[in-house]
Amino acid sequence: MKDVIEDDSEYSGDMYVLLMVENKTSENITITDVYDSLAVNGYMMDSIISPVNIKGGSSAIMKIQLWQSDLEKNSIEDISDISQVEIGIQVMQGDYIIEETKLDMSI
Repeated sequence: MKDVIEDDSEYSGDMYVLLMVENKTSENITITDVYDSLAVNGYMMDSIISPVNIKGGSSAIMKIQLWQSDLEKNSIEDISDISQVEIGIQVMQGDYIIEETKLDMSI
């Protein structure tokens, strides 16, 4: 599941991509982004993404913050202007990367 929402603060024009991440293993994992891998509508962007720790057999929401300045620079003014998001994701167990993949999402 994925969604894009606007910041509800009147002082921010940031947007957030929300991803539901499910851990189908019995082990605890951490999901994080690959540095400098986010593209929205084909434009590379900076973002804030906190690592998400997920216990075995559970799920969590990964929140990708899109900065207002990057959105404006790329003529994205509204959620409806976002049609594609690409990001590199790392799945870690402890200090070890166990999988790395690229997500390409149509919104």
